[in-house]
Amino acid sequence: SSSSAAAAADGASGAARARAAAAAGGGLLPRPLHADATDDVRREVGAAFKTLGQLMGKACLDRFIVPLPLSAAFLAAMRGDSLGAWALPPVGATGGVVSAYARLCREAVGTSNGSMAPPAPSTEFASRYMLAGYAMSISDFLEALGDPTFVCPVTGVPLCEGGAERALTVAHLPEFVELVSKLWLGDGIRLQVSAFSEGVSSVMPLAPLLAFDPLELRALLCGTLDIEWEEADLQRHIHPTGGLTREMAPY
Repeated sequence: SSSSAAAAADGASGAARARAAAAAGGGLLPRPLHADATDDVRREVGAAFKTLGQLMGKACLDRFIVPLPLSAAFLAAMRGDSLGAWALPPVGATGGVVSAYARLCREAVGTSNGSMAPPAPSTEFASRYMLAGYAMSISDFLEALGDPTFVCPVTGVPLCEGGAERALTVAHLPEFVELVSKLWLGDGIRLQVSAFSEGVSSVMPLAPLLAFDPLELRALLCGTLDIEWEEADLQRHIHPTGGLTREMAPY
């Protein structure tokens, strides 16, 4: 039907906007909660994110921002957009090595459908995918990490049963990326996203915000991530004191 086609188009455009937002890079993702987190920890985390949502909602109502650079992927999750490996932290950020693994495994397939396969062990990794100033194959890179295993790169908690003893090899990289993505972009942040949304909706209607794409939402709630100073701004805001004047060379 025309309504279902429109819904599908909306979903596709929402995913495209989320991907574009993630491509912009930067921003903070919540620290993932593991399945064995205690009830006390879950209550504490939920309360913190609800309070953050209330703060940002109230600031938005009053036409202020909260300069906490949330990840566009987190805001995409709040909108209900589906997150994939493309929403992983960029190279250079905490956990960015996983997005490098994901890109490596996607390119090993040779298609753009998002599927992954193990790369050849000799594939150059450090300079091409980690943007390092040296060359190192993916097999040498993993070896240099010192016997990596199936544990969360951020928390060190096993990603699966026996993960702390299971060696991370080139052949297992696609599975590792999938498990990390499920934790960081799904199960591990579901409570935080829900609590944040609940906090926002407790002080203002949530629906109008969901009309904005993730980048627009981030600008609306958090402001821009970049601060650019023009000479006119400096002239307007910097005032000489202590005997200095605008005519003096240091100024």
